[in-house]
Amino acid sequence: MLLRYLRTIASLRHSLAFLYVGSLLFISPAHAEESWTVLLSMQTGAGVVSHDIASLIRPRFVAAHDRMQLMLSAPLWLTLDDRTAPNSRWQNNWQSADTYAAMIERIHYSSAEGDFSLSVGALTQESFGNAILLDQYTNRIDPIRPRSGLRLDVAGESLRAALLLDSVVDPHIFAADLIAQPFRMLSYDPEGRIELTFEAVADRDAPVRSGRQALAGLSGTLSANVWRTQELAWALYAAGAGLTGMGAGFHTGVRVEMHQPKETTLSARLEYVLAGSRYRPGYFDLVYDIERVGVSAQNDTPKRDIVTPSGGHVRWALDARVRNMRFGLRGDAQINDATYASIYGQYVYADGQVTGMLGQRSILHGRDLFRFDGSTYAMLEASQLIYDGWFVFSALYHLRRANVGVGPSTSTDWVLGAGYGFAAD
Repeated sequence: MLLRYLRTIASLRHSLAFLYVGSLLFISPAHAEESWTVLLSMQTGAGVVSHDIASLIRPRFVAAHDRMQLMLSAPLWLTLDDRTAPNSRWQNNWQSADTYAAMIERIHYSSAEGDFSLSVGALTQESFGNAILLDQYTNRIDPIRPRSGLRLDVAGESLRAALLLDSVVDPHIFAADLIAQPFRMLSYDPEGRIELTFEAVADRDAPVRSGRQALAGLSGTLSANVWRTQELAWALYAAGAGLTGMGAGFHTGVRVEMHQPKETTLSARLEYVLAGSRYRPGYFDLVYDIERVGVSAQNDTPKRDIVTPSGGHVRWALDARVRNMRFGLRGDAQINDATYASIYGQYVYADGQVTGMLGQRSILHGRDLFRFDGSTYAMLEASQLIYDGWFVFSALYHLRRANVGVGPSTSTDWVLGAGYGFAAD
């Protein structure tokens, strides 16, 4: 049973290394045996990428031992369309070191005490604290342009810190987070109910109309855990944040977490933001890598150049896991202006999985919920084990793509294929 489970994981994870499959389907340390578990797979498929007919060949190597996990793969993109120019914008760029580094899908190590963890590879839905600045950042939002980033977490009795880079080769995004429990340090708060959080995020060369310009954000948060048990916790928090040249904002909200061992996990957050002109809460978000180059709803203006009106925002977030199913939603409604909303879900069963995401970046009217244009980001992945290691997979992505030298375009990519995976003895 374990062998079949591991085969399924090796075969199905990351059909195109996109979003949620990566972080949710990797081998858990609880399933790793005392000796190394090694898995090999090969998959191939064909479809449409950036309006060109293309094929994909991806060998993959997986190894796991106790708290160490390793996954390597080499996605090889080949054109099947005579109209595709050599060195097309979507094919493998073998002159870029990022292409080789991206073959690291995941390297992860965590200490037995839980006070240290290191991850290299795909960054998926990465947030710090209450997502004041870094909100679900993902460095592989475009599946044909993967990169390998880094996240490091260390924890002490009253201090926790985190570091994030979007790329281990040529990083553009740098983020750091420090959480302190000051009254616990002074022995006045043994349960650590009062926390101070400091967050810094920077884009060293954010695109602007006139070229590129550095952008940095800082935030400070005071939170109080009003009620906390093993099953339920809720906290109040207030935060101030600012972005260089883009104003500042004040956040206040409530966060609720519920835990039922091995059954249900739920985290919810509701927040009000008083934002100055140009300030955008959760600025470094899920699609930041695309919108930093150009925002479709703003005539492909770089995000750094967009002027948003001052006023109030209402933000909400929900993430839940119920047995083999995970789902969630996000939203940011600016009063008297556009709303952003997204929803995602995943269901994993014995021989396969289905994962989906849909986001609308600019909702002004009810009909905008059903739009399918450059402001829409969508993903659907499905995989099925059919017989003794053989599997089939499908993937559909809809996104805005910034094409160097060609200009932005909205692309609907899809791939269908099959593969085989087995455990090496």
